[in-house]
Amino acid sequence: MWVAQLLGIDQPAVFDLAAEAPAGSKGLIFIPALSGSVAPRWNDHARGSFTGASMDHGRPEWCRAVLEGCTFALRDSFDRLTALGLANSRLHVTGGGARSELWLQTKADVIGREVRVVEGESAALGAACLAAVAAGWLPDVATAADALGSVSGRAYEPDPARAVVYDEAYHTYRAVFDALDPTYHQ
Repeated sequence: MWVAQLLGIDQPAVFDLAAEAPAGSKGLIFIPALSGSVAPRWNDHARGSFTGASMDHGRPEWCRAVLEGCTFALRDSFDRLTALGLANSRLHVTGGGARSELWLQTKADVIGREVRVVEGESAALGAACLAAVAAGWLPDVATAADALGSVSGRAYEPDPARAVVYDEAYHTYRAVFDALDPTYHQ
């Protein structure tokens, strides 16, 4: 994670610091387009930024803002899937971020859905699911994921109080992204 390198700390310390800051990072917003954006719009010229910084923000808020900004980008994608009728009632998470209780709970609070951790190697599992559907062994990807995947018993439910904070921060995030979008040269 680049913020760990930037701050000269290890990745677990990023999560530890982020846990010290309140939800919403005291108004500090991070746009995670460090190498372009996919959501809310595809733009390979988009770049990351922070806004709302004040003397009141320390390392905990900067770390939490990074986690929140990445989660807001995830919400953009999840909202699109929901609009298309393709979203599930829960979010399955894997990889390094799935090791952080804070990030899993943040995803539940921001997305507004239950979050569960997929165990095992997700890329291989995804390929196996697609192959099983393509071969006609299973009818669809959701059925394949249920048949082939293993989901942790840990569940993270949205917290209504944090969800309100995150909804407001998300709308600020989107306003900032929309305001900066014309500055990204294409």
